[in-house]
Amino acid sequence: MNGPMPGPGSVRRADATPSDALVVFGFTDDLANKKVFPALFAMVKKGTLTVPVIGVASTRLGDQQVRQRVRDSIELAGVIVVENDLFQIVALLAMEPPAFQRYVAVQSAKASVIRAMRPLEPDDVVRGQYDGYRSEKDVAADSDVETFCALRLFIDSWRWAGVPWYLRAGKLLPSTSVEVLVQMRPPPQRLFDDSAPPQGRANYVSFKLQPASAIALAARVKRPGKEFVGDQRELYLGDDALHEASPYERLLGDAMAGEGALFTNQEAVEAAWVVVDPVLANHHAALPYQPGTWGPEAADALIAGDGVWHNPVPEVRTP
Repeated sequence: MNGPMPGPGSVRRADATPSDALVVFGFTDDLANKKVFPALFAMVKKGTLTVPVIGVASTRLGDQQVRQRVRDSIELAGVIVVENDLFQIVALLAMEPPAFQRYVAVQSAKASVIRAMRPLEPDDVVRGQYDGYRSEKDVAADSDVETFCALRLFIDSWRWAGVPWYLRAGKLLPSTSVEVLVQMRPPPQRLFDDSAPPQGRANYVSFKLQPASAIALAARVKRPGKEFVGDQRELYLGDDALHEASPYERLLGDAMAGEGALFTNQEAVEAAWVVVDPVLANHHAALPYQPGTWGPEAADALIAGDGVWHNPVPEVRTP
């Protein structure tokens, strides 16, 4: 299985073949420290890790070093930004209905979306680096590595031609969350004298993925009376239940059970490389931004022709 994407649990297939062992490649890298180790630790405590774990890496570590890294990663897990494969989220949102009810059909539908993505150009991407990054341990004084990225993406398919997709992710932003917002365009004939609200967004659909799951639908609702004026209303459906497993616990559990719904196939992985390959070597320099902000100002200019970014606001729930 290639290219895992954390996400909600999936329905187990009756013909899934469980694994005899869980092999983790890149056992000493950053992703393992911040994501895989905490998930494995939680699975051991819950008794859900039923197979041996084999770590493969280019750096040799002793048992004591591995245990220390696991302990360190548990302390960091609460403050690390949750990172998803954004292309996979786009593919899930933009794909056509799968042909049948098997994970291979979902993978094929997602791959069709990624194959239709237009290769990126340097002006489609804004790279950022937070102030202080070059002072971090093992970081070069002249490092141009990005800690923030915003990009404009086009899917040249029959359904999505001409519709821009804006993706944004980064470290040390004001909040840690994963949200997808679909902004509706106004119809050519306005039904309301004030079709768009004076402030805020017009009609949209919002999918909140992390830290809590929710769906919101915003629409313009006509006021009672003869005048064709309306008010913006939002229908919000939230999931207040506490999930028993983290995304990476569910991901590793599916890998051991032979369930591939949360993974992507080789075809989609290669298609995604075609999209990003042009800007891996040919790109603009990373721009500085202050920790606790939403990245460099150039990211706002990137989306200015179509609107503004949606900045998630942490929800405050009262008992």
